[in-house]
Amino acid sequence: MTREHNFGLAGFERQLSDHELTRDLAAFEQAVVDIREFPPGNSKVVEACMEATLQDLHNESFPEFNQTVLTFLRDRPDMSAHLKVQLFWRVFQHSLIKSSDNINYPADYAKVMTWQKAFRSILEDAPNAINPDGWEVQELLATHTVQTNEPRRYSGVKIAIDAYSDITGQEPSYVDAGCSAGLGQIQIGENIPFRGVNIDTRKREVRHRVRSGLNKQISFSKIVGFDMISGTSIEWVDACSNPKELADTARNRDRRKYREHLGTHRKYYKRLHGDLSEGDPGIKAVMDENNGQKYDVASALTMLYEIPVDLQTKATKTLEYLSKCLVVVVDFAEISHEDPTQLITAKNIYAPGSRYRLLAKELTGDNLNWQHLGTFDNGRCTSFKPEKILLKRYVDLGL
Repeated sequence: MTREHNFGLAGFERQLSDHELTRDLAAFEQAVVDIREFPPGNSKVVEACMEATLQDLHNESFPEFNQTVLTFLRDRPDMSAHLKVQLFWRVFQHSLIKSSDNINYPADYAKVMTWQKAFRSILEDAPNAINPDGWEVQELLATHTVQTNEPRRYSGVKIAIDAYSDITGQEPSYVDAGCSAGLGQIQIGENIPFRGVNIDTRKREVRHRVRSGLNKQISFSKIVGFDMISGTSIEWVDACSNPKELADTARNRDRRKYREHLGTHRKYYKRLHGDLSEGDPGIKAVMDENNGQKYDVASALTMLYEIPVDLQTKATKTLEYLSKCLVVVVDFAEISHEDPTQLITAKNIYAPGSRYRLLAKELTGDNLNWQHLGTFDNGRCTSFKPEKILLKRYVDLGL
């Protein structure tokens, strides 16, 4: 069977030398250690998965595991080590949640031994028969990337567009890089209010103003999203959840139903293929969609950190090139102290000190510095703490 790669990842066809493969394996193993130490949401399931991964990487009686990792590293040379690890455990998670033999996931997977048994069940072939689960794992590792499943992250985009409404205009055009399944864009385009976001401030008028922005009706002239993955499914989006969000609870069932509901609405959303890390060639179709014109607003949510460090500056400049008015970034990132026109992304988004920030850059004036508008409590965006610069925007707007 021949793999069909359907995305534009810069440098994808480059072959690794033995030295580079050894280096990338060491970086992968260190990233596994980092995520084991600081798993998302302090998940015991992810912690156990990471420990099982470390043990099986050096298990000579289970060569299929090490070979799967090496093939993965060869296939994805230009993906950062921490992103590789995030993708790695979510691919196996996808295999577990779709299998009728693993109906107790994630409840029974807080133990290392349970993960090790699962790795063998998925990767080892039966006598004289190829294991289809192992082949699917390798296909997903070679062709997919992590996808956002939290439309509430786009509440930050809504806040920024509202705060900069004097420059974005009454019917702005909007493009989103790394759009995943487009759920957040659909919610914005449908003008569905963002619920469940606590505004972390003691000032009642500030809470009211931010809430008003989240509920504001905006008529967009165009909404376009693009991703380096040509297509995605709700099933894969679900597999990119944190384990506790996959437990069979009423809340999780409601969240899934809501995602499925958003996925059926496509009136205000068009998905294209594109890749910021490739520069101008990577966004040609995106510009063509707008007749070669720049968009009023361009955003990137939780995707700049995924791009290798040596390509991040190029990717950010390409994002800025897409917009003529406003660029919005919601990511585990901060403004560079040495050069406030640049952003610095977190190496490990789960480590203490990583903050999920709402950042904006106005492109219509002389000041091209990034502005820190506020900080979310985490990537699930259940609470937002506004910064003074956001409040000043409201005052300048006379609101």
